[in-house]
Amino acid sequence: AFQNGFFYVALGVVVVFAIAYGLSRTKNYLSAAVLTVAVLPPMTLGAVLINPPDINTLAVYIALDVLLASMLLPIEGTLIVAAGNIILMLLLPVASQVLSFPDITLSLSFNVIMSALIIVASRIRQQDLQQIEQQTLELTEAVHQAEIANKLKDHFLANMSHELRTPLNAIIGFTEVTLMGLTGEITPETRRASERIHHNSERLLQLIDDILDISKIEAGRVEILNQPFVPSELLASLEIGIKPQATNKAIVFATELDPQLPPKLIGDAKRIEQILINLSSNAVKFTEQGSVTVALKRLSPEEWAIIVSDTGIGIPPHSLETIFEKFRQVDGSSRRAYGGSGLGLAIVRELALLMNGNIKVKSPPGAGSTFTVTLPLLSEEGAKA
Repeated sequence: AFQNGFFYVALGVVVVFAIAYGLSRTKNYLSAAVLTVAVLPPMTLGAVLINPPDINTLAVYIALDVLLASMLLPIEGTLIVAAGNIILMLLLPVASQVLSFPDITLSLSFNVIMSALIIVASRIRQQDLQQIEQQTLELTEAVHQAEIANKLKDHFLANMSHELRTPLNAIIGFTEVTLMGLTGEITPETRRASERIHHNSERLLQLIDDILDISKIEAGRVEILNQPFVPSELLASLEIGIKPQATNKAIVFATELDPQLPPKLIGDAKRIEQILINLSSNAVKFTEQGSVTVALKRLSPEEWAIIVSDTGIGIPPHSLETIFEKFRQVDGSSRRAYGGSGLGLAIVRELALLMNGNIKVKSPPGAGSTFTVTLPLLSEEGAKA
């Protein structure tokens, strides 16, 4: 009789668990949790009524039921389950002809203590979860506000850059007219002053352009236009712009074009030229004597590289990992010997990444620096093939 009774109890439990599992796969999760928690006490009580010596096992299963309720239900549900289980245990002597109240005293005491501990722990866990949820909401709101502020910043920078460019271009234009003598003969003192105005205005304009470029990149508004271009023409244009700066410092400026590089490549010539100018200007700026070399080389059938080498002051080992960060400079003090916004290398890296390339730097102590930008090799011949 015991075996038959236990078999039917176990079979009923399996059926109920199967129904609960089916409900848990739908939107009725709470119903599945209630059903799972509700089936354990009747099963245990049924087993005890069939076999009264299992009374000590009853307390363990009832405690497990309360623990399960604390994981699946809110704190209120756990309280209801704990109270219901205690009432069922108190009714057990009434339903059984063998058990009496003294027989269940130990099990009842154990269950009450365990239920109290589980409820306290569940309450603490619920408070922690509420605190985490509140912090998550606050963090989400902070991120939302930061995104709004970032968009406003980008809009402000774009507008201010335009507003600042207009008067600066006027200043540069008028000083060029003055220096060409179109407004009449000027004295040596006036020429020197006009040259300083022109130089510093161009420097300020470059800083504004750098800030605008990095804000556009961050906002995802920079598009890469892949079109055919001639690498040799880029080098020739670079020499016209950079070589005078090197000559003024008595530095040798040289360019090299790998003969294995296709005569025409496909890419964004404007952005590649920007990379060349930024790296070359940096090399000349940080080189007091020696040379600066810009080379375009074919690395493999799939890659080519822009390699800018100098014999300048080099980069300390601890700064090699940070020089590509925005506004980061090796010497960040207000008395640094070299000016600049600290955006040039950050712009180069971001542009290289946008063109599916990369950049790396080598700078042995006291031996200058070498910046290498690798880019996918796309040529008209490859496209036709």
